[in-house]
Amino acid sequence: MNKIKIICIDIEGCLRSDGRFAANNLTALLEIQKYQLKAKSDSVLPPIVINSGRSIGFIEAMFTNIGFPPPGYWSVAENGAFICDFRKNDFTMAPLIGNNLLEIQDLARRAIPNLLKRIGGNKELGKEICVSLNPPAKTDIKKYFQKVLKELSGFDKVVEITHSTSAVDITPKGINKGSGLKFAALKSGIGLQKILYIGDTKGDFPAFNIAGYAACPHNATPDCKKLVIRKKGYISPFDNIKGVIDIIEHFIK
Repeated sequence: MNKIKIICIDIEGCLRSDGRFAANNLTALLEIQKYQLKAKSDSVLPPIVINSGRSIGFIEAMFTNIGFPPPGYWSVAENGAFICDFRKNDFTMAPLIGNNLLEIQDLARRAIPNLLKRIGGNKELGKEICVSLNPPAKTDIKKYFQKVLKELSGFDKVVEITHSTSAVDITPKGINKGSGLKFAALKSGIGLQKILYIGDTKGDFPAFNIAGYAACPHNATPDCKKLVIRKKGYISPFDNIKGVIDIIEHFIK
């Protein structure tokens, strides 16, 4: 058990479910909060951090529900564009972004508005680097993702395109949840092999591939479950946050 030093969790499909307008499961979040508070006072228990495509502000709001990790433990925002130590009020941009920041800013200013006119949806507000697109109502996220890929096929050399359960995320090339996790682990001074990563979609693959431990809730995509099996990880029989609680109990006994 003490081999795990950090529990890193995605938000959508793990801590939250049913898309961007869903209400949080406050009862289940309270269980996570109880664990986080216990980890704060017990150095043996690994604290919880977040790795998400969501904005810094959204992640901060999520931590107000589950409790903030101690200082020195970094979370990942905007799919790897930023790492955040909320206790120290320190928000650091990924060093790789400088190589093609102008390209993704130009894409957001020129290509995205035209894309939205053609395929619908809307651009999430509040993000500084990553561009996240929400599909029109009742549109399957996987089908919307394929449409975005087609629309932005000429930009594949400068951006990475992934999706969560609620949005399509567009980040500078080389920036993803794996690069963010690597940067956060380096700043925390904790080896990647001592991190338990919990995710649910293909967007989590870069983080799964480098974390020492892997797990997913029952609602994870089939290809995500296959990767967790290859990593000899754990698939919870429960969905979303109940699955996360079960995963923590499985690893932390």
